[in-house]
Amino acid sequence: YILDLIRSNPSDIEKICEPPSPDTDILAWQYEHLRQFVLELNLVLVALAGECTPETCPKMTASNDWQYLCAAHRKPQDCAAIHYITHTIDGSTE
Repeated sequence: YILDLIRSNPSDIEKICEPPSPDTDILAWQYEHLRQFVLELNLVLVALAGECTPETCPKMTASNDWQYLCAAHRKPQDCAAIHYITHTIDGSTE
């Protein structure tokens, strides 16, 4: 349902966020939006995969001063940016 709304008019944010009926469980509705967000984020990941490889982006950084450690491992550690993103998305869907 949410994807149909997005496809029909992606700029109608109010309609997309509006529950389909007054008796809709609001927590379930919020969950479905989060689930849809992760699905859309996966599309971004697929697009990035061709440009951001372990060779071209060996670390997940925000600047020369900030580096992210991947928490998907027993002990947080460096990960190539594409792996960091994949691990984070996978961790959010478990």
